[in-house]
Amino acid sequence: ISSNVWQALQKNWDDAAMIEIMMLVGNYRMLAGFLNSTELVLEAPIEQRVQAFLQRVASDISVTP
Repeated sequence: ISSNVWQALQKNWDDAAMIEIMMLVGNYRMLAGFLNSTELVLEAPIEQRVQAFLQRVASDISVTP
């Protein structure tokens, strides 16, 4: 995280909260890396939810100027 980003975040959160957020993001990135490298197959209901989410995100991005 750059100094500028850290300073901007300090306007809303204290250092402890920002460190906790970074640890949470890091853990999710690590989990995603593990799941991708093991090529784990999601259960059908979860896969459907993920695909629906990705479609919503893609449609939001295409609408945004």
